[in-house]
Amino acid sequence: MTSEFNTRGDFFLGCLGPEGRLMLALSDRQLVRDKVAHTLLLPWDQGRFGRSIAVNWNACALVAPAWPGVDFAVIGENGELLLVDPAGATRETSLRTLLPELRPGKIRSASVAGDSLWLVGGPGIVVEWQHPSRALDRSPAGGAGSNVTDLPVFETALAMPDGSLLCAGWDGEIWLLRDARWTRESSPTNLILSAAALAPDGTIYLVGQAGTLVKGRPGLWQVLPPTTEDNLWAALWFDGTLHACTSRQLMVLEDDELCTVGLPEDPDSFQSLSARKDILLTTGAHDVLLLLPDRMVRIA
Repeated sequence: MTSEFNTRGDFFLGCLGPEGRLMLALSDRQLVRDKVAHTLLLPWDQGRFGRSIAVNWNACALVAPAWPGVDFAVIGENGELLLVDPAGATRETSLRTLLPELRPGKIRSASVAGDSLWLVGGPGIVVEWQHPSRALDRSPAGGAGSNVTDLPVFETALAMPDGSLLCAGWDGEIWLLRDARWTRESSPTNLILSAAALAPDGTIYLVGQAGTLVKGRPGLWQVLPPTTEDNLWAALWFDGTLHACTSRQLMVLEDDELCTVGLPEDPDSFQSLSARKDILLTTGAHDVLLLLPDRMVRIA
């Protein structure tokens, strides 16, 4: 079955869920060539794939919210929302149903923060999805009809311990939402920032275009020397350090430099990262790996 999936399409999202379950998202190569919107979702539990779930829209994010009776939430680029319960049953809604006045635009990513999901995109779209039937528009410059000329496309959001929210994206933009008020940070780069991670000491890491690595805190940012020219697509704090990935390499931070991680079998495709406790899931076009404390398990 794994060989069939690899032959058919490319994995591009993966998420670790509760009790050893995980979910993968696959794009069919022929449907991509035909420009047909779609996503094939593949649940995996205790060593085997379950019944696949097909949707007729392009997923951009896959997360495990802290909501009772929900294992996974899948978000589409046009605001589609799919909830998957522990038995694999699904329920679908959309941001346009929950927030009819949300300004037009595309969703780029989603992240979990406590009991909420933060969905971001552009121009200037920020939504706090509090539970399956309630979402709040937190976008800067008001709702629909506002002047959005100067608003960026946000690629990532990071919830801070003090309750603030940091968003980053195109042109190196870094914005901060604190006490219902948005402020624009002075960014040290004009390259796209694609993902964010928070260290236990409060240090924020932002990664992105052409190997960009930004380190700092609100009001104090610095660009670290790049160690790759490839785009960095994902980042998270795991096992005491920053992990990030290009489309070809898994990398870790050592002395403020990103270094390539050597893995068995030399996997060469990475796109998304997900961690839960002491397990790291890496998902790439034709490599899906579980990195356990004592071994690596290849799922695809």
